[in-house]
Amino acid sequence: MKWVKITLFVTLLSVLAISIDSPIWLHLADSLWLEDYITQHGNSAHFTIFITSILFLFIGGPRQVVAFLFAYLYGVMIGVSLALFTCLVAAAANYFIANLYLKNTLHKKLPLRMEKFSRFAKHKPFLKILTLRLFPFGSNLLTNTLSGGGSVPFFPFITASLVGYLPQTIIFSLVGDGMNDANSTMLYISIIMALISFILSTLLYRDHIKQRLENLKMEVSN
Repeated sequence: MKWVKITLFVTLLSVLAISIDSPIWLHLADSLWLEDYITQHGNSAHFTIFITSILFLFIGGPRQVVAFLFAYLYGVMIGVSLALFTCLVAAAANYFIANLYLKNTLHKKLPLRMEKFSRFAKHKPFLKILTLRLFPFGSNLLTNTLSGGGSVPFFPFITASLVGYLPQTIIFSLVGDGMNDANSTMLYISIIMALISFILSTLLYRDHIKQRLENLKMEVSN
């Protein structure tokens, strides 16, 4: 565990060192500027964009921006794959930072929130994290941090994140690629995906409320 902590800390410092002075921070949402940056700097530009995107998500940046950006630059198939991988790396980094370094601090500083989240995620953690990922509102950074600090098992956390990230990643990748190719069909598909995502998140949240009501009934009857 000691070596895991050291490795994670060194990796994070390396990522910061690579991207802290990058001009990409000022133009991360400017796809035209990034196209020109890639033309000027070649392969190193791709790597810098990738690392900066991870750090952008790590500090709580919206993953929709990254999905749009990668799809615009690389096309929808590669864009979806890169955006998903970037989101999962950032989520895993948030999770392990909270789990290895911040757990005690979180429970001391935010005891009520940590207790509430732990009770929420304890029963069927995969479905609970999936609900949070599919829900159109909420903080991605907060979910990652509370999951790590609240000892949500990593496997259901990361697999639910993968499945939950997919709809919005596809939606914004299709929008990014649609803007690039002026393909209105892709924009219509993105709207359909948004509706499907909303319906799924609503059904999962309703299941959570139903479970809470059943638990309250059991507590009252006892």
